Amino acid sequence: MATPGDQYRPAPQDDDHDEHDRLYEEALALIEPHLPMNQPQDAELLDEHRAQLQRGVEMLRRVIAINPQNWPAMWVSGMALRRLSELAPAMQMFTSACQLSGDNPDVPREAAITAMELGHYADAVMYTEQAIDNNPADAGLVANLALAHLLNQNPTEARRAAAYAVEADPADEISRQILAMIEDVVSGKRPNPRHPREF
Repeated sequence: MATPGDQYRPAPQDDDHDEHDRLYEEALALIEPHLPMNQPQDAELLDEHRAQLQRGVEMLRRVIAINPQNWPAMWVSGMALRRLSELAPAMQMFTSACQLSGDNPDVPREAAITAMELGHYADAVMYTEQAIDNNPADAGLVANLALAHLLNQNPTEARRAAAYAVEADPADEISRQILAMIEDVVSGKRPNPRHPREF
C-alpha cells in the first residue's frame, strides 16, 4: 500500500537521508499489514501485531525527528496509533499531517474519523469539509460529513449531506443506509446517536 501522496514525501537534505529512508521503509513494512485497508474489518490484533505496530510508530517518530515535513509518516503513525486504540496521540499525528499535506483528501478524512471516535464532532465536521474541498467528487466523503453532522446533533444538515451523497452515487448502499437512518432520526423514530458505536 502506498501512503497517501507518498510521492510528495520530502527527503531530508543532509547526511541523515539514508537513515531516514531506511527507518521509513522498515516502519511501513511493520505497520501496513495491520491497517484496516489490508485486513478484514474484524481482524484480531494479536500481541505480536501490537508489538510490530508499536515498533513501527517508534521508527516513524525518528523519521519525523529527522524530517519534520514528512506528513505521510505522520499519517501512517496516526493510522497505527488508532489501530492500537491510542486515539489522542493518533489525533495529534493527523492534525500535524493536515497542516502539511496540502490538498490530499485522505489525511483530513482519517482525522475526521478519529475525531468522531474521540467524540470531537465539531472537529469531525471541519476535517470532513476539508477532505471534500480537496476531493469534491467523492460522494463517500459527503456521506461521512452526514454522519459527522448527525453526531454533532445537527440532523438537518446531516440529511442534506446524505441526500446529496445518494444523488451523487445512487448505487452506494452505505450512503442510502445513512440517509435512511437520518430520516428515522428526523422523524423521531430513533434518537439522535451520540457515538459512532450506535450506528
